Amino acid sequence: MLIDRTKALLLVGALATSACVIQKTEKEDGNGGTAGSGGSGATAGDGGAAGDGGTAGSGGAAGSAGAAGSAGAAGSAGAAGAGGVGGAAGSAGAAGTGGTGGVVCDDSVGTINDCSLLPDPTHEGCDYRQEACAGLQDKLLPGRFDAVVTCMAALTEDQCTDEAKCIDGALQNACGTEDPLVVDECEGLAAACNAQGDTISSVDCTTYMSGLTELGQGLFSECTLNLCDLSQCAEILPFLTEEG
Repeated sequence: MLIDRTKALLLVGALATSACVIQKTEKEDGNGGTAGSGGSGATAGDGGAAGDGGTAGSGGAAGSAGAAGSAGAAGSAGAAGAGGVGGAAGSAGAAGTGGTGGVVCDDSVGTINDCSLLPDPTHEGCDYRQEACAGLQDKLLPGRFDAVVTCMAALTEDQCTDEAKCIDGALQNACGTEDPLVVDECEGLAAACNAQGDTISSVDCTTYMSGLTELGQGLFSECTLNLCDLSQCAEILPFLTEEG
């Protein structure tokens, strides 16, 4: 692993300022379906004609209410109400409407394919944004690349040291993975750092690694083994290259 030390040290030295915070979208559960409405009762029957002694028919009873829809699924229709003497049967209750499912986090999907949203370097502030962006295109998954470019594009001149923080924040909010290869790799890195007297979280490491391509994971893993600092390795990731 080779590091452009001048650029990396400039980034690392600027870590004191505040980061552009990237919030992870909360996943929402589906809403429950709406209860089916009850059927309406029929009107009362007409009375018998005068002199014949006919008794007027009684009104039909109201139909029973439809059962409430279960969460995320369509509710079942309510049963028809039985009609009263002289009245017609009540109509069936309508089916409840099913709820919608929660949003799935997926870093394999992105919409930003280049660094065109970033301004040209001014040499007076936020000087490394385009260069850092270009150095991340083959190392970040599309969803995390979107997050980094969006964060960097929002920086102003008085936040010119925060471009590195955009990278760290984006990887802290990656979707995560249960890939056993990534989990095992991070557990090994945590054990190795612990043996050197440093501490990193294998869980946090797995989150960072989940937002990286295969190339990015290899470079990030090697950096972490050497520095035992997840944030620092994220921030200098644009300038890490394979040996040879």
